[in-house]
Amino acid sequence: IVIVMLPHGWEQQASFLGAMTMGAVPSFMAPPSEKQARHIYLESLAGLVARIRPRLILVEAWLVDAMRAACSGVDPMIVIPADIYSGTTGDPSRFGGGPDAVALLQHSSGTTGLKKGVALTHRAILQQIAAYAEHLRLDPSRHRVATWLPLYHDMGLIACFLMPITTGIPFTGLDPFEWVARPWTLLEIVDRDRCTHVWMPNFAFHHLSRTRGARRFSLGHVEAFINCSEPCRPETHALFTQTFADCGVTPAQLQVCYAMAETVFAVTQGDPGIAPRVLDSAAIRFGPATPDTVEPVAVLSAGRTIRGVRIAILSEDGAALADGAIGEIAVSAPFLFAGYYRDPDRTAETLRDGWYHTRDLGMLRDGELYVLGRNDDLLIARGRNFLAHEIEYATHGIDGLRPGRSVVFGYNDPGLGTQAIALVFETAGEDAAANAALARAVKERVWQACDLVLNRVQPVRPGWLIKTSSGKISRAANRAQFLQQFPMA
Repeated sequence: IVIVMLPHGWEQQASFLGAMTMGAVPSFMAPPSEKQARHIYLESLAGLVARIRPRLILVEAWLVDAMRAACSGVDPMIVIPADIYSGTTGDPSRFGGGPDAVALLQHSSGTTGLKKGVALTHRAILQQIAAYAEHLRLDPSRHRVATWLPLYHDMGLIACFLMPITTGIPFTGLDPFEWVARPWTLLEIVDRDRCTHVWMPNFAFHHLSRTRGARRFSLGHVEAFINCSEPCRPETHALFTQTFADCGVTPAQLQVCYAMAETVFAVTQGDPGIAPRVLDSAAIRFGPATPDTVEPVAVLSAGRTIRGVRIAILSEDGAALADGAIGEIAVSAPFLFAGYYRDPDRTAETLRDGWYHTRDLGMLRDGELYVLGRNDDLLIARGRNFLAHEIEYATHGIDGLRPGRSVVFGYNDPGLGTQAIALVFETAGEDAAANAALARAVKERVWQACDLVLNRVQPVRPGWLIKTSSGKISRAANRAQFLQQFPMA
């Protein structure tokens, strides 16, 4: 195992491919960032290293001492890029030990982004890429990818790095941190290099729309802006289309993909050139809420399965459900992962009889998949079901609430006899009266939109919330931190 923990760029990419060529099993991992608490990152890394026991870790010089401390007892080689510029090459005949050998480990997001090591074989990766490229009708003679996505997550690694490399499609990459600071540079690249395919999570479409300003781009040549990796919202597609309509963007250019590292990447994908269908709230609303008290929430279709994939929607007892019923999404495909590396218990829990149990909630209708959220995000209060991300979304637009800096979770309250629900949000200032007013506004908005009375609404200082390496708020870690710092009376 070779861990590549370098910033985005040529050294990072070349190191990964070089490790694979010499017969090692590489894994991209995120270096620590200022967004994460350093001690939490290093504690998690130490546990991960103890489990997977890497032979070598490639880092920048400023991280060498911290890595040695975190890896005490395992003692892998800690190497900086300058140490390996010797001009030697690997033997391509040793390329991973054959098609069914593990090609790489994909470490999925956790509190620090360094938790489950998804083991993927050469055969699985190539089969997935062939099926997905076929669905998208990719053609090296006329297509090009633009990306800012980090390579330590599956969307960046597969869709924007390994798929272009193995299909011969050029790609232009932008450093993720540069994109966050200057998001419009992605669209400058799309315009300049005539890029045709762009993958992004839902929040990135919002970020680009908010930060466009007076800048102009030529985007009519793009075949697909693909929304993936988190709940994809029709409101987001409408905002992006409206914001960039004068640049040539149309609804048919915006696509949806449902993907995960355990299937290498894509499970479903919208058809090229066709805007995704929208399912209204009447078909998916949980519980006894009425239209008079609940704001309608629509869901975008994630498209149809790519070649070789089967989907089942399962009840709590594992029975297959009929078309239109809501349940857990299970996936079967010839390119499923080989298991979580050195984690047989977790593997057995999710990979059963050739089916990967995703813990995602969804439904099938007319051959298309609609993803509603994570089973882990399903909250039950007073006999009714709520999705945590829907509650969070209801607070968008409240003046003074920082976008993307709030989290909803459930916790046990013995005094209520039901699950209590809390919303924690970061504030911009320390004015107690202003923060109290903002908390009241949040509570009122959630009541109006979701017919739900939040049990606790807690303002916290900037930087309090714990985020994953991909920038997502960690629900479980923030729940634990909240209950420790703000215990029930």
